[in-house]
Amino acid sequence: MSSGQAAHVPLVPLAPSFSSPQRPTAALAPIVPFAFRRPSVLNHPADSHTRLVDSFTDWIVQRVDEFVALNQGLPLVVPLTVTFAPNSTRPDRVLREYERFYARLCRLLVNNHERRSKRHLLPFALAFRDDPSTRPGKHRDRPSAFAVFSCHPTVAPHVHSLVVVHPTLADRFLSIVGALEATWRRIPVRAAGPTSSALGCPYRPTYSNRTLHADHAFALAIRELMRADPVGSRSLVRARIRRVVDYSAKLGRRRAVTGDADLFTVRPTS
Repeated sequence: MSSGQAAHVPLVPLAPSFSSPQRPTAALAPIVPFAFRRPSVLNHPADSHTRLVDSFTDWIVQRVDEFVALNQGLPLVVPLTVTFAPNSTRPDRVLREYERFYARLCRLLVNNHERRSKRHLLPFALAFRDDPSTRPGKHRDRPSAFAVFSCHPTVAPHVHSLVVVHPTLADRFLSIVGALEATWRRIPVRAAGPTSSALGCPYRPTYSNRTLHADHAFALAIRELMRADPVGSRSLVRARIRRVVDYSAKLGRRRAVTGDADLFTVRPTS
C-alpha cells in the first residue's frame, strides 16, 4: 500500500495525543475499537517529510491513546526490522513479504485470528521500506567500488516497522519474541530460478529471509514511562516514538522514489 492508498480506512475521532496535557477520561467522545483514522496529510504525498513523519507518529499514538481511554491497559510499541539475503528480493516486494510475516505474527498471538470478533486484538503495524542508499556514509567523496555496490537500492532492501501490541497480549508477545526470527526465516520467498522455466514453473521457493530484530527493550521502556507518569511522560513518549518513525520512514526523503513505489503499508487494513 502506498501513501496514496488506504482510503478505505474509516474515520473515527482521534483520542488525545500523548503530546496533550490532558489525561484521557470517560467523558471523551466514544472511540470505535480498532478503527483507524488515516491522517489526512497522507492524501498529499508532496507534503514535507517532516509532516508525514508527524502524521505517522500520530497514527501510532492514536492506538496507544485508545487503549488508555478504554481502560484496556498499556500496550507495547515495538520497533521491528526484517532483512533479506543480498540480491534475493526486489525492493518493490519487501513490503509484501513483511505482510506475510504479519499474518504469521497474528497466528502466534491470537487464536482464530481471522475471525471478525478477534480483530480488535490484532497488532497494529506500520511498516516502511528502506534500502542501503539512505545510509549516512553513502555521500563520501570517493567511495570504494564495494561501497557503491553495497549501497545500491536493489542489493539489500529491508523493512522497518512499529508494532502496537494489544495490552492483553503483551505477555504473550514477550514470550515469543525470541522465536520471531526463526519464524521469519521459515517463510519462503518466491524467486526466479534457472531451472524453473524448463519445468514449466516460473518461480521456485527460496528461504532468503535473513534477520529479524524486535526492540522489546524500547517497548518496555515506553510502557514503564507511561505507567510511572501517564500525564507528564506524554511529550517524551511521543518524541521517542517519533524518532523511531523518522528513522524508519527515511526513504521517503528521496522524492524521486515516491511517484510509483510503495513506501509503507499498514496492517490490519480495516
